Amino acid sequence: MTTKQTISELDLARVAQYCDAKVSPHARDKIRIDYSVRGRSGTIVECRPPWREDFGTEWTRHRVAQLRLDPSGTLWSLFWRDRNDHWH
Repeated sequence: MTTKQTISELDLARVAQYCDAKVSPHARDKIRIDYSVRGRSGTIVECRPPWREDFGTEWTRHRVAQLRLDPSGTLWSLFWRDRNDHWH
């Protein structure tokens, strides 16, 4: 029987703290660093406000890095995204 290892609450708190520390409070209306989690992967995204009114009110999200937890739940791998949306 195998159990699927998930990202710990401590690791999620560390990623959240990292993202929060990357942008000064006075600049957060222009840029934010955020993350999303799916399974054993966490994706770090750069968020920007709309630069034209006709684009709506949603901020754009550009994926910049991904952290992947190995099946044992002990080793992280860091990946970066290229211009073709492939992870390396």
